[in-house]
Amino acid sequence: MRGGSYAHLLFVLSMKYLSRPMGHASANSGFQYHPYYRLLKLSHLLFPNDLILFCVADIASVRNLIQAFQKFLVCSGLAANLSKQ
Repeated sequence: MRGGSYAHLLFVLSMKYLSRPMGHASANSGFQYHPYYRLLKLSHLLFPNDLILFCVADIASVRNLIQAFQKFLVCSGLAANLSKQ
């Protein structure tokens, strides 16, 4: 395996690890899916340099996703790039 292949594998594994708490967060009471994505039960999309979160803009839903993301950051040692807004 070449060096680039390991980077891809590491990305896939880490994003799989991020998807687990995001799934649990969307299953919590109080969480509401965004109306466009409710049938798909879509709460997030992952890209190599972006994360897109989907939910109704209420405190409980946003809090659930943010807490799951913060849990991932603490466990992984990664940091969010706050300049990408």
